[in-house]
Amino acid sequence: MLSATVKGANKLRRELQKGEKRVNKAFTASVKVEGFRLMRQFQKEIRAGNPGGRRFTAISIVGRKVKRSRKVLNKMALGIRYQVTDRPFSFRFGWVGPRVSKSWKRLAEIHQEGFEREVTEKQRRWFRRWGSSLSERSRMRRAFFLRQTTTKIKTPARPMRGPFWKAHQDEVFPNVRRNFRRKMAGERI
Repeated sequence: MLSATVKGANKLRRELQKGEKRVNKAFTASVKVEGFRLMRQFQKEIRAGNPGGRRFTAISIVGRKVKRSRKVLNKMALGIRYQVTDRPFSFRFGWVGPRVSKSWKRLAEIHQEGFEREVTEKQRRWFRRWGSSLSERSRMRRAFFLRQTTTKIKTPARPMRGPFWKAHQDEVFPNVRRNFRRKMAGERI
């Protein structure tokens, strides 16, 4: 039997393993950088009311009067996160991760799908109070006085994550590639 010993084989194996770790680390870092960029862009577009360049359905007269729609959009944008895991490798963005509560996730899903809610007597009084505070000639005034037959108020669906991803998915992979090359070249990204 013939045996041979290659000097430095163990050292070469250790160096290859270090190189593999460096590549994995650079790839993960490049995806995290792109995830952070996507998160910021998504937040910005939600606050503006047009994720993916697609405007939300118009705010109702009631929403414009009470000026709550901007507050809701700002709150929706606060809950956006991104998550990158190594084993198995995955990348997710939106209302994901351990720091986002179930109520945030539920609220985001409800607004993306649209919803209806029952009108209570307390809400009717609230509408009448707001309507009576408007001037007699205001066009918005009639929207605040609900008919007795109105039992539900419908909020239209406002898709966010789908249109955003559709608009930006083509630029994600080239950005990850560019970030990876920069990281492997020793640049700080």
